[in-house]
This record gives sequence, C-alpha cells and structure tokens, in this order.
Amino acid sequence: NTQYDKLDYFSGDPKSIGNYLSQLYIDYGFIDNSNEINDYSSNYYTPINPPLDLSVSGNSDMIDPNRWQPLKVLNFIDQSGNSIEGIPEFISPEWGNVLPFSLKDEDLVIKVRDDLIETSKIIIFSPVFNGGYVSHLKNILDWLSISFDNYSYNELFKDKDVAIISSVDGKGNNAKNAFDLLGAQLSNYGLNVYENFYLFNEEDKVDDLLTNDSKSIDFFSYIELFLRS
Repeated sequence: NTQYDKLDYFSGDPKSIGNYLSQLYIDYGFIDNSNEINDYSSNYYTPINPPLDLSVSGNSDMIDPNRWQPLKVLNFIDQSGNSIEGIPEFISPEWGNVLPFSLKDEDLVIKVRDDLIETSKIIIFSPVFNGGYVSHLKNILDWLSISFDNYSYNELFKDKDVAIISSVDGKGNNAKNAFDLLGAQLSNYGLNVYENFYLFNEEDKVDDLLTNDSKSIDFFSYIELFLRS
C-alpha cells in the first residue's frame, strides 16, 4: 500500500517499522556526500577535453590525454539500459568521498595493501565463472596495483609469488584456459605465477577436505610446495 506513510515504529506495526527504516536509508542518502538530492551531479569536476566524435576518424581536438574525454555516441545506452540523449556526462567523480554504511575500516584497500607489503607469497582463491574469473577479483587487483600515493604501477606486487586455487561446479574442462588468462593478467601486475594451480570440481569438492584424508593431504601438500618454492 503506497498510500500508507506512517512512521510510528513504537506501535509495533510492521508497515510503520518498514516505513521508518526505509526513511532512515533515504535520509542517510542525502548526507552521505553522493549528492543524491541533485541527481548525483558533479560538484567540482569539469572535463577539459571536448567530446570525441566517434563517427569521425582521429582525435585532433584533445587537450590533455591524461584527462577524461566525453564521447559523442549515436544512440548511447547506459549500463542500466537507459537511452541517453546528447553527450553522456562524467558520473560520480566524488564517489570516493561517499560515506559507506556497511563497510568497516579493515575493508579499505589500503588495509589489504598494508597486509601484503611485507609478504613474499600470495594465494588467490577464486571460482571459475563462464570460462574466466569473477570481475571483482580484477577490480581489487587493479586498485591494489595503484594503491600507493605516487601511483607507481605494480609497486605492491613486483616480484612476489602467487598461487591460484579455483573451484567450478562442473568438471572444470575450461579451468586451464581460465588459469592461463588470469596468470597472464597477474604477470602483467608484476607477480610471479606458480606454474600449477589447484582445482576443486564436482568430483573433488572443497567440503571433501573435512572428510577425505587423502584429499586433505593432497591439498596441503600443494600449499606447502608453493610456500617452499
């Protein structure tokens, strides 16, 4: 009932409690620095490069190649499937200032970075998804790769060793190709990729580590061999 707008949560009425909690989220969105009240418009970023017309060859009007450039695209459709008229705007430039409501300080990239600075060995556990690895793995690796103030690319990862442990729902016939793709990306970050990867599949499940002694021995032998390499 969209007409019910009472916020009296003391009454114990579920609808009122739901409205009250929803209003708290809405109110928080107006003060979390995302500028939601103005449709998330930018408060201080203005692009200096003119739009790049993709129907014309070349980019002779560019002013600064290190700055973002708008794109002039015919029939532009955003990631939500909305048709955008005119030149798409730069969105969320101040997103780094937004106050989180569910993240803790230890979730910050710099906290992960600090944990990795002193180590020489890294183990990545990630499932294989559609012949590749999940996008948020690359996202965190990208942020970690530039996580120092001077943005020295790969400074954190350079010359560290990394092993990959994967899992698939099926037999994992495409797991080797996924490993090769991820390994190439990790090498690009400056990491030394361990030549073998460990795979859990429909026949050898992660839960088997708790019930199958031979599987447990095999898995921890892999870990030990990597750590000693």
